[in-house]
Formats: sequence, C-alpha cells, structure tokens
Amino acid sequence: VEGGAPTSFDIVIDMSNVAAQTKQILELQQVQEAEQVVYISSDLVYGPYLNGPCSEQRPTNPCTESADEKAEGEAAVMVQQNEVREEEPGRPWTIIRPGRIIAPGSEKSLENWFFLRHDKEKQICIPGHGQYLLG
Repeated sequence: VEGGAPTSFDIVIDMSNVAAQTKQILELQQVQEAEQVVYISSDLVYGPYLNGPCSEQRPTNPCTESADEKAEGEAAVMVQQNEVREEEPGRPWTIIRPGRIIAPGSEKSLENWFFLRHDKEKQICIPGHGQYLLG
C-alpha cells in the first residue's frame, strides 16, 4: 500500500493460535472499524472427537493447550464484537471451527481444495444439507 499501512479493512480474518495475539489484533482501531471479523478456531474446543456431527450448541471442553488458546480467542472475539454490536447493531462477526487445522508439517491440505474451488467460482458441495462435513 502506497503511503503506509491501510487505514481501514472491510473484513479481518484472524487465524492466530495464541489468544494474546487475537486480543492484540482486536485492539487495533482498523479492526474495530472493520465491517466484519472472522475468527478461525477449531472443533477441538468441543473436546475429544466423538465420531459424529457436532453443533455449536454443544458446550466447549478444550482438550489440548492449542484448543484452550482457541477457546480463549473465541471468547475475546465474542466480547469485543458484542460491545461493538451495542454501538452498531447488525454488524456481523463469524467464528469458524474447522475439523482439521492446517499447520507446518501437515500432509496434503484438504482445505486447499475448498479455497481453490472458491477462487475459481465453482460450486462447493457440503454433505448433510450443510449441517456437517464427512471426514
């Protein structure tokens, strides 16, 4: 960007795995003024995998240090965005809990297939009427 850092963002996507970093990101004025915040979490916030569909009504029970960080990051996003909503009702925010996390050393990325199809404006089928993904 010419002339320095951008002064605003339409959408902020946070994929950090450290809650303290998420909190720092949320404190930035540009993020607070963004039209939408998307936080990439993990289904590990629910606890050990139970071999079946899961909904966001299921209580969280993080089972790893990484899952603890993600749950804490989610909480920070919810608090900050609910405060913003009081001032600006209807402003969207999203938390995504994928069942597989991409990390250094991961094998071939299944998630990459979805992003490539999206970039090519192709349809993406989600089994089970979009209620859950099959592994």
